[in-house]
Amino acid sequence: MGSLFRNGFGSLSVTAMSLATKQLIPPSSGSEPRPPFERVITITPVLLTLIATVLAGLSSSEMIQAQYHRSLAAQEQSKAGDQWAFFQSKRIRGTIVEQSAGRAAMPMPIDIGRLKSLAEDMNGALAATSSRMTLATKGPAQVAEEKWKTALARIASASTTGTAALLVLNKPEVQAAISYLGTDRLPMIESPGPPSATVQAALNAGAHEGDSEVVSMQSDDLQSAIDAAAGNEKRFSEAAKQVDQRLAEVDRALAPFQVAARQLHQTLEHARLAEERLPKSADNSTAIADLDREDRRLQLDLSELEDYRAARADYTVRRNAREAELNQRLAQLYELQVAKSSLESEHHRRRSKNFFYGMLAAQAGVALASFSLAARKKEGLWALAGVAGLAAVAFSFYVYMYL
Repeated sequence: MGSLFRNGFGSLSVTAMSLATKQLIPPSSGSEPRPPFERVITITPVLLTLIATVLAGLSSSEMIQAQYHRSLAAQEQSKAGDQWAFFQSKRIRGTIVEQSAGRAAMPMPIDIGRLKSLAEDMNGALAATSSRMTLATKGPAQVAEEKWKTALARIASASTTGTAALLVLNKPEVQAAISYLGTDRLPMIESPGPPSATVQAALNAGAHEGDSEVVSMQSDDLQSAIDAAAGNEKRFSEAAKQVDQRLAEVDRALAPFQVAARQLHQTLEHARLAEERLPKSADNSTAIADLDREDRRLQLDLSELEDYRAARADYTVRRNAREAELNQRLAQLYELQVAKSSLESEHHRRRSKNFFYGMLAAQAGVALASFSLAARKKEGLWALAGVAGLAAVAFSFYVYMYL
């Protein structure tokens, strides 16, 4: 509606300007020159029309700026919401891992040499178990043939992948990733300096639109802080992702050992239960006893691997907590940006309103000057211009007050 009024005012101003221009045409050689004061009176509507046009343009420009900053605030609010969602999801993920792992205290650091030794020992135990089970293809009479074959297949598969597991543990990048387990360390990133004092004060105060901390912030300082926080979050995520990929290799390398050891233990448990119900046989007892020794050896190794799993869960919890902290910091900075953009939008809106009032005042001056010239020159066109100008001003006042 405001732009419609301004366009109307522009057309009326052009009419007044054309009328005034006719008055400014130099007199013919036979007429007497007009006094300077009369020329000033005649040119006044033209000057006021020019001023009204400039003020209308400034008012429109300021309103466009206000709309831009309001739109920018909405976009930044969406970004802040995304960061808060990331923060919440990572905190929840870390809590789930912590509860499922039963983490009560920081586990012991993982010795890569001991981990390799465990892998070698489990690989040897599974190889020996596979040989003994292969010799007794059908297994003890108390164990179903299908269950026996299933256990043999898994144990043989784990035995063949043991060499690959040891190769994984010998990789320097894998050993570097394992060094984070059982400690309070996380991947290091190059972090820029702290934000400016005004931005930090706004963060500490949790400032909102109109607060003195937001007013005192410089837009460039706030944008620099946002860029630095986003860079920190991205660099840490990439570094932590690389560590997770290396630890995932270790998990995949150790998983067959764990599955095979559990399968052997379950198979032997069935054999022991069945042996208690059936007559004892020397062959069956000997077969079970040979496998039982390897089972105890594997179960002991599995219990030591619990330290690795606990340290692995602890690292995941710490990593998610750190990422959530970075997302929270970025979300808070985006919220400050929302407050700053909203403040800028309101500032431009007020300027647009004041420029609009100035334009109305200039337009009213054009109308009064037109009436004055109409009375002086006794010309109907000047009176018509004055009436149109006053009608435009009156209609604008009505729209502002009641619509």
